[in-house]
Amino acid sequence: MIHMTSEESRCQGLVDAAGALLREARSLSEAALAGVQEFGQQGVPFPESWTGPYADWLRRRKELEEQVSALVPGLESLNSVLPDWIKALSNRASKIRAESERTASALFEVRECLRRVQGLRGARSTALVPELEAPRALAATLTGQLDSSETRQLVLDDSAGQLDSLRAILEVLDSRRQNDAEKAACKAALKRVSTVFDLDLAFTLASGDVTAPSRIKPPVAPVVVRDALSADEAMQRLTLGQVATEARPLAMAPVPSGHSFSPADMAQLPIPMEELLVVSQRMNADLKNWNLWGEKRETTATYHAAIEAISLIQSIASDPRRESDTARYREEFKQAVQHLASVQSALRVQAEPLRDENQFQIFHWLQRVTKEHSVFVAKHMKLTDPAAASDIPAIREQLQQAQLRWEAPKQRAKILKRITYELGKTATDPAAWDAVFRQVEELVVREKTPPSNVELRELLLPHLDRIPQTEEPNEAFLAVQRAMDDFLRSVEGRDADAAGPQGMANPEVEELKAILAGRKVILIGGIPDPHGKARLEHAFGLEELVWVEARHEESISPIALEVRDPAVVLVLVVVRWMSHAHGNVKKQCVEVNKPFVMLQGTTHPNRVAHDVMAQCGHMLRQELIPA
Repeated sequence: MIHMTSEESRCQGLVDAAGALLREARSLSEAALAGVQEFGQQGVPFPESWTGPYADWLRRRKELEEQVSALVPGLESLNSVLPDWIKALSNRASKIRAESERTASALFEVRECLRRVQGLRGARSTALVPELEAPRALAATLTGQLDSSETRQLVLDDSAGQLDSLRAILEVLDSRRQNDAEKAACKAALKRVSTVFDLDLAFTLASGDVTAPSRIKPPVAPVVVRDALSADEAMQRLTLGQVATEARPLAMAPVPSGHSFSPADMAQLPIPMEELLVVSQRMNADLKNWNLWGEKRETTATYHAAIEAISLIQSIASDPRRESDTARYREEFKQAVQHLASVQSALRVQAEPLRDENQFQIFHWLQRVTKEHSVFVAKHMKLTDPAAASDIPAIREQLQQAQLRWEAPKQRAKILKRITYELGKTATDPAAWDAVFRQVEELVVREKTPPSNVELRELLLPHLDRIPQTEEPNEAFLAVQRAMDDFLRSVEGRDADAAGPQGMANPEVEELKAILAGRKVILIGGIPDPHGKARLEHAFGLEELVWVEARHEESISPIALEVRDPAVVLVLVVVRWMSHAHGNVKKQCVEVNKPFVMLQGTTHPNRVAHDVMAQCGHMLRQELIPA
């Protein structure tokens, strides 16, 4: 059975306790709400049945805070909420686990080196080779020191270079010396051997008369989990206080046939990024050194691609949206991991016959994380399926697109927040509309947000009648206005269809229809809509409605000719589509004594009738005799 370290076990136990408190707090909140409804209005205090458990909850929370503070440095900098404590404790447990794994891996590597050195023998006979006595004796001594907790760290620090010289012996024996690089590495290893042992040993090793025992593969550590429980069962056990505190390996907790973790379960698992971020920092340092010495290595572009892939994975792993948008998170995380797998495979091919330590650590991180999170990597994780260095430019382009795609919702949310802020200022500062126009243009043009976006529409609709007109309109904002007009027409159409029988007509519409029936009217502004045009003509009994689309850059001369048409008896202008040039239309209407109405809202017959009768109803009643 595999156990957690004592500190890691404490962290996990506190996570369970905090989770139980959090669930209990929700139950207390529901009870409090019921208490307010039952007692609060009458001025009666909460009953003891509620205040007693609440006081007990506060006491246990205070005790938990003291325990968490002892394990998590800087707890006071966090918000005093249980979810933040759970997150901090989980991160602490992950760091402890990663450090434990690294220590175990280092110890295994050292023990394996000492074991092989103690097994050195002559290649051509079973007789002992005298030159091997010294390294074998040193290996035996270091093994004894490694078994003692008091001297173990001295062996690992290797300040005298003894362990390094033993590693150099094995490097010489394992070297194939098939190319110049391998020959140079072997020569450097022989030099390291000679710094601790005499030259006779170096010559013996170079002659090929010595062999070492074969390597033993490091054991694969089983994934440590808390328990193999369903979500419902785990919640029930936590509620009852039956939380298991002993960890066990996955192999000892069989999962029912056909069972798999859901994407929501996966989204809750922490992704250990510390090891990968260390690799990224080391690769950045290597790139700086290469630039400093003017070296142009073929792995430079691959290093850049690896750093970009790690940055993308970090962005996805640290984004709180992973818990709410699980399906998108799973897909983006899977693609980012696949890109990193392709990059490390190309790096391994480029580094052959030597081993790139950064690639080696990335590979093992991928193995571990893809297993823990059930992520299938389709290619480039096997020696028989290498990635080509020529694929790196395309991979980097895909990584940049993925980064933009993942950041797009956050950027869109930021812009919408700025629009909300600027709209709040427009009531007292009309100049703030310029900022609104710029932000909308950025949202539509750069972020590719459709003009009909619901969030944007809901922000702007309450301010629709206050939107000013400019000489140089923002085309993106005009597109948004048209989309809002289409939406309002569709809503009004549905309202009209649901209004009921014909006898429930609007009195203002009926009165205006009696005046305008059989006559000609001009409507300026908006986008001519055949359905809307027919609806207005029918509602007011018009002979014809001339609907002119108002464009800021066009001349008003054609509109002036329509206004002077003797058959035209009324001119309507949609305010939010007016420019300063269209203000001359009103002057022309005054010159020819024709009513001029500015429509403040939409083009629905009810709203049009209201604006017309409010602005010039008296004039229409006096000067126009019903046809």
